[in-house]
Amino acid sequence: MIIKDLSKSNNMKFESLNKGDVFRYEGNLFFKVDSSKSPYNAYNLTRNEIDTLSSWDNVEYITSELILHSPDWEEE
Repeated sequence: MIIKDLSKSNNMKFESLNKGDVFRYEGNLFFKVDSSKSPYNAYNLTRNEIDTLSSWDNVEYITSELILHSPDWEEE
């Protein structure tokens, strides 16, 4: 998987993000995995772990594109 940071970013509350949105919080890169009030609602791409953020946490939204490749894919 390759994540490209296209960096047209802005600050907003975590609750304003849509499921699947990529954002930066406390220096780590995340994507939102759940909109409910479940215990885990974000995936930390920097640490490769599921995490919990408060709906009122200020995050930096990052316009991004997620591209998934097959296991045998090689970058040219």
